[in-house]
Amino acid sequence: MPQFLKFFPRLMVKVVVVFLRPNESAILLLCTKKQFLSAAIQASLLASQSYSKEIVMMPNQTNYMIDKTMILMTGEYDRYGKLCARVMDGTAAFLVDRTPLQLLDDSLIAIGFDLRGAMNSSKRILGKKIKCPVIVNPYLGICLFPLKSPHKADCIWFNPKHIMKTTAAGSKTKVELSNGYYIMVDLKLYYFNDKIQTARQLMQISKERGTHPNGSTFLLQPKKEQQLAKEKTGKYDFHSLEKKQD
Repeated sequence: MPQFLKFFPRLMVKVVVVFLRPNESAILLLCTKKQFLSAAIQASLLASQSYSKEIVMMPNQTNYMIDKTMILMTGEYDRYGKLCARVMDGTAAFLVDRTPLQLLDDSLIAIGFDLRGAMNSSKRILGKKIKCPVIVNPYLGICLFPLKSPHKADCIWFNPKHIMKTTAAGSKTKVELSNGYYIMVDLKLYYFNDKIQTARQLMQISKERGTHPNGSTFLLQPKKEQQLAKEKTGKYDFHSLEKKQD
């Protein structure tokens, strides 16, 4: 337990906390012990990050729908203890008065789909059963993937189109985003990159099946594999492909 908490009783009590932010006046806030701990943890996380820009904290949103500018989202409890979706959209960050799964479902229903169907389709196409990416908007090419189980409140949903670079940091991965920020995730580089690739694969397969519906026959019954042989010179024999086309 942090040293500053041991002086408070175990019961929920009202405490007065003063938050000091750079270039801002002190804010006097009356909150519960639980809210104080939550705020302290969030402040600690923000202080440990190095950013190249200043993030804009916007008021809570109520009618937000996932757009292609959305970079990531995760679950976060508001001051009343209600689980909401913390969204990073460009250089702005705001809470949406819906859980992450509800926000996904809302965005899908708005265009004639739903989350359950999207998840089932993803599992069937990829042949996976857990932690599958989800196509949120096929018209805008939006596909998000979860860092962990989607049913966990702190699961982060990433938009792979906004991931610029990934770097190994021990057992963690440094993820550089399109808005100049980066985030450290508790997952090894190989596994995180595999999630990115899986999301892109889902989007590609869905697009191909959507534009060429009868192409599924080819995917289910692929042609017999043929090896691309090497010549004595050590080069691959690409001329054999030209002969078959003739």
